Amino acid sequence: MTSDDKGRAFTFVTREQGDELTRIEIRVNKQLTEYTVDEYEAYRQRAPRPTVGTVA
Repeated sequence: MTSDDKGRAFTFVTREQGDELTRIEIRVNKQLTEYTVDEYEAYRQRAPRPTVGTVA
């Protein structure tokens, strides 16, 4: 592949990553087109697991 090659790249973004996507759009000065995939639900991060206190 060279920089002369044409193509498309797709990135899956969750709601939690919306602010980061907005910063990227501001950086490239372009609003990226939103595509949706039928019957696809984005991965949702689990809540952090509780941790055990430190051992003395």
